[in-house]
Formats: sequence, C-alpha cells, structure tokens
Amino acid sequence: MATYENAKSSVRLNNEYSNEFDIKVGVHQGAVLSPLLFIIVMEALSREFKIGCPWELLYADDLVIMCDSLEELKQRILIWKANFESKGLRINMNKTKVLHSNHNTFRKVDPSEWPCGVCKKGVGSNSILCCGCKHWIHKRCSGIPGRIISDPSYLCKICNGEISDVEFHLDEVIIDDVQLEVLESFCYLGDVTGESGGSFDATTARICTAWKSFHCLLPVLTNKGISLQKRGYVYNACIRSVILYGSENGALNVDDVNRLEQADNAMIRWMCSVRLPDHIPTVDLRSRLGLQNIRDMLQQNRLRWFGHLYRMEDNVWPKNILTYEIDGRQPRGRPRKRWVDNVNSDLKQLRIDPALAKDRTGWRRAINPKYNMDGVQPSLTGNQGR
Repeated sequence: MATYENAKSSVRLNNEYSNEFDIKVGVHQGAVLSPLLFIIVMEALSREFKIGCPWELLYADDLVIMCDSLEELKQRILIWKANFESKGLRINMNKTKVLHSNHNTFRKVDPSEWPCGVCKKGVGSNSILCCGCKHWIHKRCSGIPGRIISDPSYLCKICNGEISDVEFHLDEVIIDDVQLEVLESFCYLGDVTGESGGSFDATTARICTAWKSFHCLLPVLTNKGISLQKRGYVYNACIRSVILYGSENGALNVDDVNRLEQADNAMIRWMCSVRLPDHIPTVDLRSRLGLQNIRDMLQQNRLRWFGHLYRMEDNVWPKNILTYEIDGRQPRGRPRKRWVDNVNSDLKQLRIDPALAKDRTGWRRAINPKYNMDGVQPSLTGNQGR
C-alpha cells in the first residue's frame, strides 16, 4: 500500500518534536486499517500450526491456549513460540500467565465468619458441627436425612473420605528457563475467570464494579430534586449495564442470579430511601423507578444472544456452542449447568420455538413483551415491574 511506503515518524516530548526516523516494521498507530491488517497477517502466519477454537483463541495480539495437562500446555506454547520466532515475531514470556482451572477447587472468597467445612459457604442455624475438622456443616452438605439432631460423633463427608479435600495447585511453571506467573483468577476485557471455573468470579467482579459505579453516581441517584423515573433511567443506563455486562453468554447458576438480584435490590432501596424494616416490596420500588426485573433482563440478554448465534451460518465456529459436547468421562454427581441449559429453560418457560430466531423482529417481540410493534424499544417511563 502506498501509505506504508517511506513511512516516517517522530517523538514528541514537552511540545518539541525529535528528528524523523523511518518506520520499517509494524502498522501505523491510530490508523483505521491497522487492526484489520494485523489480524490478517496473524491469521496467515499461524494457519500452518494452530489447532483453532476452542483450544486456541487469538484476539488481536493476545493468545489463549487451553490444554488438558501441563505438559501439553508447555508443548503448545513452545510450538507457537518457535513458529513465530522463525517468522521474525516473538511471544513475550514475561507477560505470559498460567491459570489452572479445577472444578473441585474450593473458592477462597467467603464473607462469612463461619464457613461450611464442605462447600465453604456461610452456614446458618440449620447446621451440625463435625468432630473431626471442627467445622460447621450445612444441612444439605451433611448427608443427614430429615431434621438435624446434635451428634458429638458426627463426621462430615470430607473426614469420612466420601469427598476428597485434596486440591491441586500449580506452584510454578518454567518454560525455556522463564518462570511464568501462576494466577488464581484472570481478568480480560472486563470478564473474570477463576481457578474454580463457573461464573462465580465473573459475577463477583460485576457486582463490585457496579457498586463502584453506583457510589460515583450517588449524588444523582439519591437527589430528591430529580424524579424517580429519571433516576431509574440513569440507573438502568449506567449501573445495570455494568451488572449485566457479559451476562448473555455466561452459564449462571441459581446462586449467581440470586447474588446479582440482591445487589440490584439493595441499590434500588438506597435510591428510594427505603430500608428493609419498612417492608415495602421491591416490585413496588421498581415500578416507581420504571425498571424491569433483573431476572427478566438476564433472560432477554441470553435469548437475544441465542438468536444471534442461531442466525449465523453453519460453518461459523461460535454456532457450535449450541451442540458442542465435551470429550471425556463425566464426573460423579450432577453436572454443572451449561449456557445451553439456561437457554433451553428460557425457551420452555416462554414457550418459544427456536426456529423463530430466524425472524429478527419476531424474535425480539417474543423474548421481550415490552417491544413495540414498530420495532422500537419502549421508554422507561411505564410500569415495567413484575
């Protein structure tokens, strides 16, 4: 391209420019075509040795490699490193991070003073003390049928050997004499992935970020000189958009949804200057603010993304998530809820035929009853509470 011939640049420091120098490698900073050109080159260079989705994800200059074992991971990193170096590029090993995901790893985030010895969540009055590990155990984790009765000789499932309490943690990973940092959680583009898997860490991050945004806008959201409808509009645009970020493609379980709803309800009560002892239903408060139930919004976001995937061409990889099956033996117990399971539950609840997703306008009307016949999203001035 003519724009890349004899390209020159200079450095600006304290409003003074240095002498011009030639640009012989790379793309122009700030140019509209630069990201597209970079992606085209990276795709061409990696086509010979890459495995592709879902085990390898290449987003601009960021690379994610997923493997079943540490040895396989080291091998794949060395393959990428050797092939890139042979073409004049290199992988920055100092910025490379390792995250070991294990569904049996207990979460360390626990705000309770008395965590359950099995699931590590906070216990209440309906619990029993284990004489082995000296931890209180939930009724649902105790394995005791019927009512819990105090038993000085009770042993929990871990002390009995029914559940393994052995956690595998990577202490260090060394590749080509470079020690890579091992993380417990990793944040990328606002989404958080933890070593225990699932959506717990992502949900926690969204709630914390939403509270931070809420406190920044507190003078506006609690200003009694502004009507509740307008405050609700600001809250929906600036706070709920933060809470629901990335929710359309997350496999949220019941606990995750409950935590999102609890945080949302707490902010709504704060805006309306209502406390829990006032015994005013949250439905009424949402009606005053002109807000929709956050559970309905989660459902609509999920189904809207499902419709987008359903309308994709069959040879596009993201559509494979609708029918993708993971290889290997299924572990004991009930399998974790998948994103597809949430979608199937939503379709069953709303009694919608998935084939309707081919019609974009009809699909929007089906998943959102408030959608106008003109195809315009309604304003937030009406009663959208449930």
